Amino acid sequence: MPENSIATDSGNRVVHHETLYFTDGDIILSVINEEKRTFLRLHRSMLSHFSPVFKDILSIPSNPQVNDMYDGVPVVVMPDPYE
Repeated sequence: MPENSIATDSGNRVVHHETLYFTDGDIILSVINEEKRTFLRLHRSMLSHFSPVFKDILSIPSNPQVNDMYDGVPVVVMPDPYE
């Protein structure tokens, strides 16, 4: 496993994206990249600013008791592979 590979609470292995994992990010997008689960830790404000779709999605209130969490921030599982 790569150095940045970690195990989630469910025991699944994930990899932090090399350039799109910001330690001060406030949301994680979980994507499949080359058959690996990859976490992109990003800033909601930037996603909302540059994407009307994310702006709408992120305007919905989140509930930490319902949403998956990792390292204190919500995880959004993206259905499409990362390109």
